[in-house]
Amino acid sequence: MDIEGGEYDLIKAIDFHTIRKISAELHTDVLGQARIDEIKSIMNGAGFLINDNLSHVIPGVREVLFLER
Repeated sequence: MDIEGGEYDLIKAIDFHTIRKISAELHTDVLGQARIDEIKSIMNGAGFLINDNLSHVIPGVREVLFLER
């Protein structure tokens, strides 16, 4: 998912029931670190874990996350 800042609104409304894997590019300058942390918390609460082997973080710029459950 790369929807230029719309990730936060989508994550708050999505039903994760049938989703097994997610790829998301989250821009810190668009969403802010607090919203990115909240997105990760919501996904974690839905049972997703970040795959550290595939994910890439540039602190203060963006996070490219691959999550699976």
